[in-house]
Amino acid sequence: MADTLREVESKFDVAPDFQVGPLEALCGDGGHIEIKDSRLVSVYYDTAEHDLLRSRLTLRRRTGTF
Repeated sequence: MADTLREVESKFDVAPDFQVGPLEALCGDGGHIEIKDSRLVSVYYDTAEHDLLRSRLTLRRRTGTF
């Protein structure tokens, strides 16, 4: 049986010179950040009439290693 996950994606408009600050500040005392590469392939589905797009929905199948 396949796992089903619901994902919410947020997109933001930022100034061209926007920079993310140091992520270590989010960890607190004694915390650490682990960096891991992911290799993902996404396939998007819709009807020929683009019904999902028109409804602002995305159906995606993502495979790969996390």
